[in-house]
Amino acid sequence: MAKSKLVKVNEKIADEVVSDYKKIEDGVVSTYKKIEDGFVDGFNKISDHFVENYLTKDGESVDEAKIRLNQEKNKELKKENKNDYKEVYEVVKTAFESAEHSDGNEHDLVDLLRKSDNFIPELSLVATSNGKIVGYIMFTKVKIGDSIQLALAPLAVLPEYQRKGIGSTLIKEGHKIANDLGYDYSIVLGSEKYYPKMGYLPAINYGIMPSFEVPSENFMACKLNEKAANISGIVEYAKEFGI
Repeated sequence: MAKSKLVKVNEKIADEVVSDYKKIEDGVVSTYKKIEDGFVDGFNKISDHFVENYLTKDGESVDEAKIRLNQEKNKELKKENKNDYKEVYEVVKTAFESAEHSDGNEHDLVDLLRKSDNFIPELSLVATSNGKIVGYIMFTKVKIGDSIQLALAPLAVLPEYQRKGIGSTLIKEGHKIANDLGYDYSIVLGSEKYYPKMGYLPAINYGIMPSFEVPSENFMACKLNEKAANISGIVEYAKEFGI
């Protein structure tokens, strides 16, 4: 008899646990549904309290956060096509006009590289916001020792769209595609404050060296595949770079 009562008690406890779990599950689903609806219908439908506590960045107002989030929601990445060339030219030109370091010919370099044997169409990407091209990235082939790897250049984002994660999104997508295509390393000549956030380290750490004088902290490499074999050697850029 005692055993029978114990079984019933255990069954009741089990039923209560299942019931409580179901309530929690329903609550989680409901919460995520509300957030999802906010993403679909626009962040303006998410409460100010939620935005302020979970979605704002340092020093950002709720309204500023909603504007940024809506822009990011409407942002898309795609492979560049011929219809984009003119707009990409202007984006690159405009972006580098205010850049800390620029040769002043990055927009022309893009045109030259597209005609080069080192051009990789899959790694010429644009970022759009509401149908407008706001960012661009290109990876082209370089020779490092006996292997063919990649150079990231240029990366350009319109000034008014900078500091919104567009550049990092382009880099991450480029890295993913490059890895899928079988490339193991990407090199970049750029800011030692920015590119390490994207996985880049001084290239000398990998035994990769430039063919020209440059501070080691600005000449960087990223290992796209952790299982990739180690490589070393001097980088040979496409002749279009003029290096």
